[in-house]
Amino acid sequence: MLVFRIIIVLTCMYALYNILRVDDLLSKIILGLQVLFMGLLVFESPMTKTISFILYSISLILIIIYGMTKIDDGILKKLIMISLAGILLINNIISVLHMPKVMILSKLAVLPIAGVAYLSYKYPTSMRNEFGFLVITSAFALINILSLS
Repeated sequence: MLVFRIIIVLTCMYALYNILRVDDLLSKIILGLQVLFMGLLVFESPMTKTISFILYSISLILIIIYGMTKIDDGILKKLIMISLAGILLINNIISVLHMPKVMILSKLAVLPIAGVAYLSYKYPTSMRNEFGFLVITSAFALINILSLS
């Protein structure tokens, strides 16, 4: 639980830094939602966890919309962004419905996480609006993979 809280605090600070750095309005909205849901995760009440879950799901839907509409210069960038958010969104829906096989689906997020690492190496400056929320989403995918929450 301590590792989970440390990851939350670090990613929240990174998101706040990126809100000031990005130019795109949709990126700022996604990062703002991510800061809100990370801030609510610190509290232990069931109501704040539910609100945080809803905000997290909305941010994943917005990342999918961003990937479909804003990225024009490569199918690989779109595929990585949409698959990362899509896998996590499906994982959230399945976990809310208490269906089996959630852990298997969360392990599939390894591929988009590797894709985000590849994009950060290949395109360090051209995707500066997207890297903030992609890194934060990858951190939460890693939390799901390692089952730290």
